[in-house]
Amino acid sequence: IAAKEARPSISSEAKRLAHLRDRLVNGLREQVPLLHLTGDPQSRLPQVASFAVEYIEGQTLVRTLERKGIITASGSSCSSDALKISPTLTSLGLPANIAQGGIVMSLGKETTQEEIDTVLTVFPQAVAELRNLSPIYSGVAQGA
Repeated sequence: IAAKEARPSISSEAKRLAHLRDRLVNGLREQVPLLHLTGDPQSRLPQVASFAVEYIEGQTLVRTLERKGIITASGSSCSSDALKISPTLTSLGLPANIAQGGIVMSLGKETTQEEIDTVLTVFPQAVAELRNLSPIYSGVAQGA
């Protein structure tokens, strides 16, 4: 019965989520240097945005965002607290130093435009904050 009742709204909800996801993806790609969209840019689930951020350790970014009220994931869902590189990202051809910055965001039926706006503000700030702590990134940023 539940599936029968949900069927009419699935298509419109998928479109709404895809719109929010695309807004999130495009906004972050514009604002965060060295951010790589993972997976196929066209054929993707409407409720998932997945990236790899260079010069960032994914789990550190997850915790930084969590402190700012944004819940994300890094790496494999079955190794959430492990500092392991996602085998999925490396199988896609990402080098380990980029794949270690893997991060996934999931959207749902209660995700709002305002929440996307918040992520578009907070995520770039969190990346900048963490990169400012990195001696490796400071060398790259200065052209060393």
